[in-house]
Amino acid sequence: MSEHDKSRRGVFSVLMLAAMAVLAPIAANAQQFVKCPTEGRELLKVPEITRDDATNKLQAVLKVSDQERAVWFPRLGPPDVCASQHLRFFEGYSLVHPNETWPVSNGLADPLPGPTFRARVGDIIEISFFNQIDLTNFPNSQYFDREGCDEAAGLYPKSAAGVVPTINDTPPNCFHGSSTANVHFHGTHTNPGSTGDNVLLQIRPSPRDKDRKLLIDESTVKDDFTNFFKQCEEKLVKVPGRWPFIWEQLPENYRTLQKDTLTKLDQTLKPDQQLWPPNQAAIDQMVWPQYYAGAYPYCFQLPAYPEGKTPAVPPSPEAADPNILQMGQVPGTMWYHMHKHGSTTLNVNNTLIGAFIIEGKYDDQLKDFYKADATHKNWGLTQKVMVIQEVGVTPNLERGPSQQKGPIDSFSVNGLRHPTVTMRPGETQLWRIINGGARSGVYFVAPAASATAVQWVQIAQDGVQFNPANYLPPAAGAASQPFLMSAGNRVDLLVRVPKGASGKYNLQVYNVSRATEVPTAAGAAPKAIATLLTVNIVSGTNPDPEMPFITADKFPTFPTYLADIPDNTIHVRRELTFNSTTPATGADHTINGHKFGDTIDQAMLLNTNEEWKIINTTANSPAPPGAIMHPFHIHINPFQIVEVFDPYDKRYVFKASDYVKGTNCYVNPADKTTWHPCDVTALKPPFVWWDVFGIPGARVDPNPGGTVVIPGYFKMHSRFADYPGQYVLHCHILAHEDRGMMQLIEVVPNTTVLKHH
Repeated sequence: MSEHDKSRRGVFSVLMLAAMAVLAPIAANAQQFVKCPTEGRELLKVPEITRDDATNKLQAVLKVSDQERAVWFPRLGPPDVCASQHLRFFEGYSLVHPNETWPVSNGLADPLPGPTFRARVGDIIEISFFNQIDLTNFPNSQYFDREGCDEAAGLYPKSAAGVVPTINDTPPNCFHGSSTANVHFHGTHTNPGSTGDNVLLQIRPSPRDKDRKLLIDESTVKDDFTNFFKQCEEKLVKVPGRWPFIWEQLPENYRTLQKDTLTKLDQTLKPDQQLWPPNQAAIDQMVWPQYYAGAYPYCFQLPAYPEGKTPAVPPSPEAADPNILQMGQVPGTMWYHMHKHGSTTLNVNNTLIGAFIIEGKYDDQLKDFYKADATHKNWGLTQKVMVIQEVGVTPNLERGPSQQKGPIDSFSVNGLRHPTVTMRPGETQLWRIINGGARSGVYFVAPAASATAVQWVQIAQDGVQFNPANYLPPAAGAASQPFLMSAGNRVDLLVRVPKGASGKYNLQVYNVSRATEVPTAAGAAPKAIATLLTVNIVSGTNPDPEMPFITADKFPTFPTYLADIPDNTIHVRRELTFNSTTPATGADHTINGHKFGDTIDQAMLLNTNEEWKIINTTANSPAPPGAIMHPFHIHINPFQIVEVFDPYDKRYVFKASDYVKGTNCYVNPADKTTWHPCDVTALKPPFVWWDVFGIPGARVDPNPGGTVVIPGYFKMHSRFADYPGQYVLHCHILAHEDRGMMQLIEVVPNTTVLKHH
């Protein structure tokens, strides 16, 4: 490493006035092998931070800190090997309910997710966020400037001769800056800028004095944040929408603190890498600045859709009224995670994720159906919030080749490996499942059909409830449906144990990221199956009578703003193509042939409907990476899937002689006009809403000697509603996002105060 490169790495000293060159991990990072935590423990209920019912607000403190935690390494097993590792993690507490705090750690902690937030549609969210990571614990993953990449000698960002894979990573599309923070509130329909769901923020750790004491903490900004939140409430209650708009609407003392802190840090950086000048340039142009240190106030609303309204679509006159919400926040299972470009992979692997439950009529009607009374003894809808994790401390490309592959069994749930869920015969529970892994999809294998087997039925996807027409509970004793959760997906399940059931049931899953790993795909080569958790059926105060699946006539009322988006209201149609190249050509991950940059890739008009065709040309051969099913994710607005073409669906045939009308679909590799669904595979309305969808992988013509690549794709309808501003879309295999598979998009206003006379 050159002297110039050495000077680019550093740790904060007093007021960040001096940078120290650090060339190797220090003692705090030393790996010590420990006894693995006991498996089969009861599923941990992650403590919740809840709303204040009197004020319709959720008020919390959320901190990102670091400490030693017990991490398992299933790739080195069996049996598993565990070690104490220094991880970044979320902790927090309620400002209203003193008993709501997390975590309470005894000894070497499990790698737990952050606290669960539980709010309600219409609430205002006020979170005092603090970055308190101690940078001396992470010396080899910390560039202070805006252009550096992590370095692992001979591996990353440029691999040595003969090392596979070849890597083409350059700033900003590389692993870097993993102690710089922000929070993405995944699934929220809210303000994408300023103090809302703003993933363009870069919040640096608080500086420390010579004794390592934080110089920015809760006491430093308490009064400023209290006053700011009060003003934010007043603004958001009057007109639902986005506030603040400009830098000067933040408290003056806080603005001064940020300017002084960043200016002092800039004294250690090259002129073209300093942080306050780009902030000042943004402020001068009335654009929200990106760079902060130590503390940041998040304040936004979960908008309630006006009762009795229907979504306005062009050319409806309602579309001209900017005060009428076009969507509204859906109640459901959401989550949050750190989303700093270049470090999302490592941060999510480090457990910087948590559940965010937003309640509404959906929950009220479910609870009402299952409430206990004189006729329904010992009823009541028990909820289980399950955050699936893939815990890790180093991205694959920064490890040696021998450490990058291994067994399938890498999942944990709420920080525990193979936990147990206790249920009673005759009971039905609501399971809210979040795939918070940075890479892998989870394919859930359905229980076998049996009069005494566990059953389930899905009732929501990605935090959006099903239309009642899509609610299909199995008959008693019938098999449930398997399902796939890509990275970032959420699923709500009603899980039922029949009255005569007993013993234990192992819920089994496959780890999938490629189309060929899905066990039902044509030509599938699935990995080994694994047990995610165990249902332990224990008799006791059993429900009487047994609890059924909710009946169709009582299924939660479907909101009017979630009606299907009609094709004749589509304003614009677009195409985006996702592709990953082989390691031999640099393992590049692109959208429309480009990596993420500083330009707006897509611009949409506010409160208009669009159709996007999302194409995947990453194919199964002739070499890796294989037919990766890139999970497409777009922030702020959910979307409806209206068409899917999956060339691995067994209902597609590639020889004319195999075609049977009404049974399968013929795809002619030599005729692109046949590369689409037919009547057999076409989706039927009402369509399901998502905010993450795995793009079907591309398939090389399976006929002998075939070489034509047949892309997979889906089409979506979305309403870019309510909130103008800049945000992102990306692949939710987060290493792909960090390395460039992301686009910057902007929704622009569709009205003006100017009039022609």
